Amino acid sequence: MATINDSITALGKIVTDAITAGDTSTLPEKAVRTTLVRIATGAYKEVLPIMVPAECCIMGDELRATNVQPRTVYNSPDLTPKTDFWYSYAGMNRMQNIIGDVVSGVAVTPTTGNLLDQNQTWPYASNLQAKNATVDLARNIKRRSDIGLGLKHEVRKTLPRPADMGTPANGHARDLIWRNVDFLKNEVTAYLTTEYPDLDYSRTKCKQDVNFIIDALAYDLTYGGNWQTQTAGLAYYNGASGVLQIDSEELTATLAVYNYLKGLMQTVQRNITVTPVYQTDSPQVIGEGGGATQSTTIGTLIDDMLDIVQNGTAQASITYPALVGVSADKLTANTNVTNGLASIQETTIDFIAKNFGSFKYDAAKCRRDLGYILSDISYDMVFNTNYNAVYDGIAYQRANSQYLLSAQKTETIGSIRHARNLMIPNIADATAKARFESGMNEIVDVLRNGTLSATEPGDGVADSLVFTNPTGGAASDISAKNLLVANRDFIKADVVAYVENTYNSPPGSFVYSSSKCSRDMGYIVDALTYDVLYGTNMASVRTAHSYFVNGDTQVYGQEAETVAAYNHAKSIIAQIVQEQTVTAQAGNAELQTTLGSASTLAVANEIGGLLDIISDAITAGNTNGLPTIVYPTITGESAALQTAHAAIATNQAQNIVDVIQYISDTYNDFNYNHAKCQRDLGLLIDAARYDWMLGTEYASVISALSYLRRPSAKVTGNQKDATIAANEYARGKFAELIDGVSVDASEGLEKSWEWIQDAIWTGSAEGGNRACEDQEVFNAIRMLELNKDFIAEEVVAYVEDYFQAQITDTVGANPGGTSDYQTIDDTSWLEIGMPIRYSIQAGDTETDLQQNLSIQDQIYYVREVLSNTTFRVEDNQGNIASFTASSTTYTIKKDYAYNQATCKRDVREYVDAIKWDLEWPQEFERSYTNDVTVYRPGAYKTRMAVRYYVNSILGSQEEDFYYMRNGTGLRLQSLDGLNGDLSPNNEFGTKRPTAGAYASLDPGWGPDDTRVWISARSPYMQNCSCFGNAAVGQKIDGSLHNGGNDSMVSNDFTQVISDGIGAWITNNGRAELVSVFTYYSHIGYLAENGGRIRATNGNNSYGSFGSVAEGVDPDEVPVTGVVDNISQYNATIGNVVTDTASLLALEYSHAGNGYTEAAINIFGAGTGEVLVADEFRDGAVNRVKIDETTPDTAGGSGYTVVSNTAQTGTTTSISLAATDGAISSAYAGMRVYVTGGAAVGQYATILNYNSGSKLANVVKNDGTPGWEHVIAGTPVIAPNGSSTYQVEPHIEFSAPANNQTDYGSLAGTGTHQLMHYFETSAQYVNISTTTNGDGNGATFDITRNGEKYYVSINGTGQEYVRNNTVTIPGTSVGGATPLNDITVTITTINAATGAIVDFDISGIAKKGNYLLLQNSGSTYNISVNGESWTTDTFTSGGLASRSAASGLLDDGSSTYKPSYMVVVGNNTQQSKYTADGENWVNVNIGANFASGDNAIAFGGSAFVVVNPNTTDTVYSLNGGATWTTGGALPGSGYQRITYGMGLFVAMDSGTTNIAWSNDLGLTWNAVSDVTGLTARNWLDVTWGNGRFVAIDDSGNTAISFNGDTWIDGGSFATGTVTNAQIAYGQGVFVTGGSNSSGQTWYSEDGINFTSLGNGNPAQLVSFGNPQQKGRFVQSGLSGGDTTVAEIGARARGRASVASEKIFAVRMTEPGSNYDAGSPPTITVTDPGNIDDVELVVRVANGSLANPTFVNRGSNFITASAEVNDDDSNGGADFFQSGQFVAVSRLTQRPVSGSNVTFDSIPGKTFKLVNTVSFRGLNDGSYTAFLQLSPLMSIADAPGDKDPVTMRIRFSQVRLTGHDFLDIGTGGFVSTNYPGLPAIQPDAAKETQDANGGRVFFTSTDQDGNFRVGDLFQIEQATGVATLNADAFNIAGLQELTLGEVTLGGNSAAVSEFSTDPFFTANSDSVVPTQRAVKAYIEAQIGGGGAQLNVNSVTAGDIFVNTNQITTVSGEKININANVNFTKTVLGLPIAYNYFLR
Repeated sequence: MATINDSITALGKIVTDAITAGDTSTLPEKAVRTTLVRIATGAYKEVLPIMVPAECCIMGDELRATNVQPRTVYNSPDLTPKTDFWYSYAGMNRMQNIIGDVVSGVAVTPTTGNLLDQNQTWPYASNLQAKNATVDLARNIKRRSDIGLGLKHEVRKTLPRPADMGTPANGHARDLIWRNVDFLKNEVTAYLTTEYPDLDYSRTKCKQDVNFIIDALAYDLTYGGNWQTQTAGLAYYNGASGVLQIDSEELTATLAVYNYLKGLMQTVQRNITVTPVYQTDSPQVIGEGGGATQSTTIGTLIDDMLDIVQNGTAQASITYPALVGVSADKLTANTNVTNGLASIQETTIDFIAKNFGSFKYDAAKCRRDLGYILSDISYDMVFNTNYNAVYDGIAYQRANSQYLLSAQKTETIGSIRHARNLMIPNIADATAKARFESGMNEIVDVLRNGTLSATEPGDGVADSLVFTNPTGGAASDISAKNLLVANRDFIKADVVAYVENTYNSPPGSFVYSSSKCSRDMGYIVDALTYDVLYGTNMASVRTAHSYFVNGDTQVYGQEAETVAAYNHAKSIIAQIVQEQTVTAQAGNAELQTTLGSASTLAVANEIGGLLDIISDAITAGNTNGLPTIVYPTITGESAALQTAHAAIATNQAQNIVDVIQYISDTYNDFNYNHAKCQRDLGLLIDAARYDWMLGTEYASVISALSYLRRPSAKVTGNQKDATIAANEYARGKFAELIDGVSVDASEGLEKSWEWIQDAIWTGSAEGGNRACEDQEVFNAIRMLELNKDFIAEEVVAYVEDYFQAQITDTVGANPGGTSDYQTIDDTSWLEIGMPIRYSIQAGDTETDLQQNLSIQDQIYYVREVLSNTTFRVEDNQGNIASFTASSTTYTIKKDYAYNQATCKRDVREYVDAIKWDLEWPQEFERSYTNDVTVYRPGAYKTRMAVRYYVNSILGSQEEDFYYMRNGTGLRLQSLDGLNGDLSPNNEFGTKRPTAGAYASLDPGWGPDDTRVWISARSPYMQNCSCFGNAAVGQKIDGSLHNGGNDSMVSNDFTQVISDGIGAWITNNGRAELVSVFTYYSHIGYLAENGGRIRATNGNNSYGSFGSVAEGVDPDEVPVTGVVDNISQYNATIGNVVTDTASLLALEYSHAGNGYTEAAINIFGAGTGEVLVADEFRDGAVNRVKIDETTPDTAGGSGYTVVSNTAQTGTTTSISLAATDGAISSAYAGMRVYVTGGAAVGQYATILNYNSGSKLANVVKNDGTPGWEHVIAGTPVIAPNGSSTYQVEPHIEFSAPANNQTDYGSLAGTGTHQLMHYFETSAQYVNISTTTNGDGNGATFDITRNGEKYYVSINGTGQEYVRNNTVTIPGTSVGGATPLNDITVTITTINAATGAIVDFDISGIAKKGNYLLLQNSGSTYNISVNGESWTTDTFTSGGLASRSAASGLLDDGSSTYKPSYMVVVGNNTQQSKYTADGENWVNVNIGANFASGDNAIAFGGSAFVVVNPNTTDTVYSLNGGATWTTGGALPGSGYQRITYGMGLFVAMDSGTTNIAWSNDLGLTWNAVSDVTGLTARNWLDVTWGNGRFVAIDDSGNTAISFNGDTWIDGGSFATGTVTNAQIAYGQGVFVTGGSNSSGQTWYSEDGINFTSLGNGNPAQLVSFGNPQQKGRFVQSGLSGGDTTVAEIGARARGRASVASEKIFAVRMTEPGSNYDAGSPPTITVTDPGNIDDVELVVRVANGSLANPTFVNRGSNFITASAEVNDDDSNGGADFFQSGQFVAVSRLTQRPVSGSNVTFDSIPGKTFKLVNTVSFRGLNDGSYTAFLQLSPLMSIADAPGDKDPVTMRIRFSQVRLTGHDFLDIGTGGFVSTNYPGLPAIQPDAAKETQDANGGRVFFTSTDQDGNFRVGDLFQIEQATGVATLNADAFNIAGLQELTLGEVTLGGNSAAVSEFSTDPFFTANSDSVVPTQRAVKAYIEAQIGGGGAQLNVNSVTAGDIFVNTNQITTVSGEKININANVNFTKTVLGLPIAYNYFLR
């Protein structure tokens, strides 16, 4: 005793010490008891699963000597027979019936034979909850056993006997099919196995499905109709989506097997022997059956069911049973629940919303409010008022909404918005749509920003009210409205004064809020205004409702005063609307307003009646007497508005349903399908009501069991609690509907619901870690323990007593005095087919005994039960037995022997299981709203008890074997006998077995069961072997535990499991496998859903797959971003063309997109270059991509590039080198470029070639003989012997589709003088946004420079959601909506407030306007696009406009570049300037400019003016506001001026006098060379495309490439040209031609012009590109039509060729005016090519063309170039292929090694090697380049903004020292076990990665081949080593010794790597090392004394000087290495272009 006491004291001290310490620091380490269980040598057959207790090891004597197997149908013929359940059911039923009395202390009358006494000592369970919970558990042991065996024994007894049916043959057919159910199930599976040998399916599941169909057929045979068989067909479809749940292969087999089943049932039910059969395991049972009619019925029912399965749910047509003979009370109950169903379905959803999930709310109130809102706004929409919108918003600001505003504001706003977004598509009319959207937005605005109890219309939050008069409204109503609005403040003030004067005198005697009184009176006046204007009472009734919250008045105690005040209001309002003078109350400072339009007495009375509605409700103290709302009449409004109103009404109900679902999905963590929930509730009550009407429970059971099918897993999973509670709520509501109507219906409902709730509750295990806190439950447990033996004895005694009876009579005598039928007191215990024996009662004579001895010696079988007292039997041959009448008393009893001791043991186990579940519930008492309380014990041990019982009958062949817990172990055992099937392929081509695992984690009662967690030591398996079929060796499912390690360790664990899985690790489980061997498995090792396996020294032998990794951790929060194909790239320059001295042209590999500004850096040996990137193209070919869809033919083949030195040449030919072109067809059609020497920079197309003389005749682009120059228009010369050339494939693009459209006459009069396009800019501050999503309050500052937006955040707002978008309307930033909208994508938010932190934008601004100015007057025309024009007036008087210029001023101080346009006139010094094209200011520019035609130009931030009558010039640096005299011109007469190339150029018309200034006009220089120029009358001059072009009045041009040297150009027109303009835009010059012809002329070089059109004269022209569409807009001088010419430049490019393939096309001119939807075609000409290159042309806007070369520099032997990222504002939309992909909007920095997936490439996973150039400050807004493996193919290259996801927690298998042996040969059968494999192994299946999973391995296969993943392989038999060049990184490799390596796929074999620095070895087989190369180069150029000349490198000659590396040919240098920058790197795009790609 002392020892025990000491122990108790010590244990108690642990508790007290912890309490004293106040923490757990004093707690000792938990003492864990360890156990070793030894298994002696032998073979054991067990009912599974075996649960291994924590810290317990199960160890056999020796691996082979100790064999443990499951008891299965294959190895245990002595399994408990299924008929045992007849008797077990009776015992379980007895236990259920007495157990409630036992725990309650109520005496149980014992059955004869039970000699034990019941213990009734107090305390016992004294409340119903504990008693009922105990009974519930006992009942569910019985029912789950019934369900598990597939018998439905209990419910079948509720069906009528055949004799009681209208057609007994239907019942006989049903019963005989039931008796043959095992025969049918086994026959069906045998049929499938035989006829579909390659079909993978679960035999167990197939048998279950057959059972479902038989049960459904039984119901329809019993009651008629097709309800249940149709439902069985529908069960093959997903209830929510309607998608068939089996694939096409399964469908074919399913249809075939069910047709076979149909035939079987038709035969069996007629008691005809089936022959032949596919199996003999289960013989056919012979008995009483049906006939041909029943066969026909069965055929029809099954055919109709299969029609659904095959052709879809639309084929379903349910016929319910006929309700013949059903009593009136049951029919009334049926009607009641049917009528009430819709309401209960809806309120059940509302019940769930109130009680479950993280967001609980009143869904009923939400439905009501949404109904109000949608209806209200529909009337606002019709009448163009905002009353309802404002007041619906204000309703949310009332005091009773305080909780909503504090806790549910975001959700309410989101719901209203969602309702808005759902409804808008239903509204067709644009006006109606805008009004509806505005109204809904107003509600949200007031809700979000209003002030509780204080918000009023017009307060700055709520909009001021607008009461638009209805169409046809009565004048008296309109007058009343106007007077109420005008006198609103007067009425409010007078009512407050009335209250003060009447009730609050002296002050303080009446306590009330005068401000609230005033507010409320304002609300009332507004309501009256609405109602009287629109003829309704809606607003008044709503206002009356607002005085009550939850039925309680809000003016309690002040009702009389309130009503008196409103009566006062009533009286003065009557006077006001009739314009009678009101005697104002003392204290009312407001004045009455009259409008001179009085209303009538009738209207006054109407208003008084409306106000009485409110007063009457307040007086009554409730809203019961409120009148029905009379809604406004809308028939007078437009048809479009009425249609919109009807559309809202039609869609309102579904809209509300969808919003309630949206709330659940968006704001709650408890998500479920509301529609499916409501559907299921309807199905359940259908079953219940038909059951109570037909007197059965059958349909309810079938419905209940449907929850146990796989598609309903959620219901018994995370939706279990809600489903049970919601069902209980619904049951109560249904019960209310039938209470007192029908007792049978009420009882039937309870029985049905009991089945349903039982099925869901026990459909999955549940329990708790804390014991139940209800003392009565523990009293019940105590009574169970005390009476355990009593219950066991009672059950056995009852079974013995129940299954016997005395024969009391015989009936149906046959000839010979025999009887077919016998009578007993009760036949309920008899089952058809039950074996029975007869015995003679004691006391009968010996003679009697002798006479009936034959009866005693035989076993008979019950053939039919006719009634509650009569039955008949048959012998073992199926013959109906008859008996001779006798005076002998017979006893009939069961013929079934069982072990009573075992039975008692099992009952005691059941009682213990009930005790456990009572003690450890999940939560015993669960209380909900609506007075719903559910009491629920656990459901774990009782489920396990049932599981063992069912497995003892059906076998454990597919069960789990050992369940492992913390510190458990298995050693030295052979485990054998699990046998299952393989499932069909999953989406990755692998299957799963149906049998369980030999070792797996114990799931306990659920993931939170801490008893089973692996808390300290992982389970350990050692020296065990497993044998089986389609089973699992070991399985670790991490989802089974919510804590612990979820891991197991195995050592020397061998699994010989055909078609199974050796190790299956899933759901983040972990496994350590050492020497784990798998044989013949479908999968050796499988990791999925984040599972991880680390294995060493193991193998996977034979089988289908070796090691497989599938999927990722579904719970991981991945790193996300989007592909960034544009913003992190710049246009790339592939080549710089030089003449070995000066820069000639750039050739773009990618011309970029979105540029309006750019800067270009030149690299090379030269100096002095000055480039201005001012040439941009819209509709340009920015890139030509090689189509690499078929890699083998990508780039084509056989393409030629020839470089050499010419022999001689002419201006139309060239003589190639003697070694070139052996055949005359070699070069025809190809391009020849002169690359050096004489004629450098010239090119042409080879017309023909003579291989003998080497003469190639050449033609220009237009097909005429001669040469072109890369600088178009440059005079050409003849090549000679110094000329080097290159012949290359000719790339030719089709021309853009030029067109001209006439848009009609302009408004206004006058003579047009000039056309000008004005590009504008502006700044906008604090601009608001519109949004269809969450968030509010954000504002932005916008800078608009031309078409470009620059946006910054001003106000960050709140409640925004990342990745949502908001819109800045184009109308807010000077443009149109949606054309110029700015879309803001939110990339980062403040996690706490939802404020915007970072964002991206997209959008195109309105760039400017076309202005058409007149030569006199004050008006001008303006147009955005040249199509539609408006007339505007100068704000400061007229001007005889002569010349205009405009530009953006850039002083470098900010992003913003202010725009200005200046117009100068003729014969006036007045000028006008404007910043926006609308507001003009007059400024005098100087007296010397008062006569003559002034001319103006803009450039370099300066405006400069010249005048022919003076040598003076003036300039302005501030946009024309002030003018300064500049330098003097060389003379007078200059009247044309332009700017380009950094020069102002002025021309003297009629002469060759031209002057230029390069300092903004401060000094002027006469040009130096005009020898090639003819004096002409110059009309206009412009700059573009690298040249100045002037036109004269005879249609001639002059050009200059530098402003200093001028020559004659070409001719574009004949006849006289008057006042014509020339315009340039995007590669094209356009002029209007002569007055008479009306032609438009265009040219790319200013020399060669082409005519377009022949319409009205259109001398005036200007170029603009609104919305990135280049347009030349033209007009004639004398008014008339305007035309728009869309003319573009033809794209030009050059081919880059290597290894006879074209690998790139370099753009020399991107072209313009191409259509992205129909890009130009490309012709590639090379007579020698074999395979044609496939090219993809991409068209974009804002592409770069050749810049203006202000100075082409000098000494540039070669050069390279790049676009400067810092000074450029565009990007380049690359299709990113190769190693790197740029991404943006990254949520964080991804971890190297992560999986990378792209939405556009489903099923493909990349590995993240590294993340480079990671930039950004905020999560969600980072940018980076992802280095990927494998390389991104061009075919897979993702599009811009394609979502990208990175996960590090992927499924993985890591193998070291692993063997793969003959993988791919399959299981026992296909492998020819135990012989050699019958099929060849498949090395590709040794490892498989799928859906992000990854296998890392080093392995050896059956041939000894060694592999390191997919990187390196050695074939040991041949000695051949293979490296994967795409993935292998040899960085850090110090030594590699090889025999012979084949490189590059050619015949050269490398046998040695040499370090010889002199390169003396055989270059065919010896490769120099890096050291050798380094030594050789150092020897050649070391010390600076030597030079290394390399002249024939294919990649281009490398030029190295002191600080630059360039290439002569212009080809880029590719560096394939990891680069470590140790110093500052400038020019970041260098890193991108050269290193990252």
